[in-house]
Amino acid sequence: MSGRDAPPAIVDVHYDMIIDWCTERGTLGSKWQQSVHAARAALADLVADLPDDASVQAHVRADVADMSYFDCQRVFDALLERAKANGDAGKTLLGSWSNAQLKAWDAMLSTFRSKNAFLGDAARLMAARTDHEIPAIKARCKELSDALQDIARKTTDTTRNAAQTERQLGIACSDMGIPGVNYRVEIAALAAGLPALLAAADGTVRDAAIADAARLYRDFSAFSRAAAAPVRATGGGGGGKGKGKKSKAQRKGQAAAAAESDAAPDAAELLPTLKRYLELPKIEGSEDAEAGAAASTGAGGGDGAAAEAAGDGGAGEIDWSAMLSVEGGAGDAGGDGGD
Repeated sequence: MSGRDAPPAIVDVHYDMIIDWCTERGTLGSKWQQSVHAARAALADLVADLPDDASVQAHVRADVADMSYFDCQRVFDALLERAKANGDAGKTLLGSWSNAQLKAWDAMLSTFRSKNAFLGDAARLMAARTDHEIPAIKARCKELSDALQDIARKTTDTTRNAAQTERQLGIACSDMGIPGVNYRVEIAALAAGLPALLAAADGTVRDAAIADAARLYRDFSAFSRAAAAPVRATGGGGGGKGKGKKSKAQRKGQAAAAAESDAAPDAAELLPTLKRYLELPKIEGSEDAEAGAAASTGAGGGDGAAAEAAGDGGAGEIDWSAMLSVEGGAGDAGGDGGD
């Protein structure tokens, strides 16, 4: 294989050493940076005058400083194709372009090619992007990946919470007796049934049975306080030298108890109500008990008669008057003991 057909040798040079390597071998001129500055100064003005053609603007970067020589060459090629389409891609006798825009871009590219300045500029851009832009892009990619994972987790949680809320809404609508199709309107419509509901509640409160129960509770409470008042009023009495003497507080308490006793209803007034609300419950198996009592009466003579008399007394109604008189007597006894 001849040397002309042999593939080019691969030279392994670190990216941040390319400029030094090219300068040492004379490939890159010592003043290449001046050519780059001149070319970039002209590039800023040329980019501002570019047409709004998509084929041309596709090769223009957002920041002109990021455009390399190769980007400028692509823009020139797009302008050349556009000029050829318009029939304005001719050259003069001296070999320059007749189109002013093509001529300006070609001059800028020639400045880039002077002393191979474009190689130094390309090596500078590659080193800057490798050291700074690529790590920044990696960090940004990691942030975006973490953000996507967080969004996916929040989406899952939100979907689960939405399903749970929808179930709870269905249960609440069922409890209220509405279908839940348009629950806002249906809940507002429930207010139309409030007058009937309140009217029913008012009728229940005004029922005679509740009025009787309330009156019974009020009268019985007043009667109970009146019966216990003498005991409270005289319970603090003592013996010795102070016997028979009443303090001002005791006299005041006795006066209040007497007034409350006068205001309390009479026991005879409470008897009909007590009999109506506190009837003696019938115990299961009472018929068997009565039959057994009758058998004992036949066998035991006089003792059986006594048992029958006791049984008759237990099966009868409660003697509320006797009970109230006993309670009243107990209250009087307590009052006497206090005195």
